[in-house]
Amino acid sequence: MSNKWLFKIELKDKSVFDEYEQNYHIKFPSELKDFIMEKNASSPELNTVDINETERVYDETLSFNAQEEEASTFNSAMNAVNNNEYLPFAQDPFGNYFCYYTANATICFYNHEEDRIENTDISFQAFIDSLH
Repeated sequence: MSNKWLFKIELKDKSVFDEYEQNYHIKFPSELKDFIMEKNASSPELNTVDINETERVYDETLSFNAQEEEASTFNSAMNAVNNNEYLPFAQDPFGNYFCYYTANATICFYNHEEDRIENTDISFQAFIDSLH
């Protein structure tokens, strides 16, 4: 079954990735860039995912628009996570973030209340495909 993505906000400027890379001294993997260009600020209809035997809710993809006012942004998430190896791309309804771990191209979960990162062995595509 294919997932339906709702409430997308168009990415206004694709060069924003270059700006983020310079500002944060990071490199966006192409699979993450492609996903953001297609799903910027959208929410999946099938929004539950299991991470390390815990069910999590994928509320919305972050907006990568530089001056966004209608959705949570990559800038605010990067400031919260505060680790350039972890690229936040989505959040749950409670202010926690799903991140792309650049060291091994897997997904992790950032718990903001505990300021703790929970690593997984789940690839980005497997994570997206596992939404149910």
